[in-house]
Amino acid sequence: MWGNRPRYGGYIVHVAIILIAIGALGSTAYRVEKEAGLAPGESITIENYTLRYEGLSRYPTKTRLVTAATLSVFVGGHPAGTMTAKKTFHVNFDQAVTEVAIRSGLTEDLYVILGGTNAAGMAAFRVLINPVVSLIWLGGAVMLVGGLIALWPEGAPGRPGQARDGTPGPGAKSD
Repeated sequence: MWGNRPRYGGYIVHVAIILIAIGALGSTAYRVEKEAGLAPGESITIENYTLRYEGLSRYPTKTRLVTAATLSVFVGGHPAGTMTAKKTFHVNFDQAVTEVAIRSGLTEDLYVILGGTNAAGMAAFRVLINPVVSLIWLGGAVMLVGGLIALWPEGAPGRPGQARDGTPGPGAKSD
C-alpha cells in the first residue's frame, strides 16, 4: 500500500465522502420532530426520550439578558441528565439569539430549541432527533486520514546517509 499512497489515500477519501453522504441523508430523511408548549412539571415524549420541563431562569450579563429553560431527560424511563436551552437577547444589537441544547450519541442526536416564554413560566419547545449524525463526523476524520496518506511526501529510498542512486551521500561514513 505504501508504494502507491496517493491512490490508496484517494480511495480512503472516497469512503469518507460516502460516510458523510449517508450521515447527511440519514439525518434528514429519518429526522423526528415535535413541538409543544409546556408549563413547569409537564413533559413531552418523542421516540424513546421523555423531557420534563423543570422551569425557567432569567439573568443578566454585561451585554445580554439570558432566558434559560431546564429540562430533565429520561431515556426509556431512566434518568439521563439535564439539558438547558437558552434564548439570549443582546442589548447592544437589539437582537435575540437561540442557543440549542444538544445531547449527542453514537446513533442519534437530540436537539431542544426554546421557542418562547411567557410571564407565567410556560415555554414553547421544538424537539428534534437526528439519527446517524455521527457518520458525518466520522467521515470527516476518515477524510483527514485519507488526505494525509495521499499527500504525505515520499521519503528518500535506501538507508540514511545514502543518496537516491545508492551511492554514499555527503557526510556518510566510509567503510
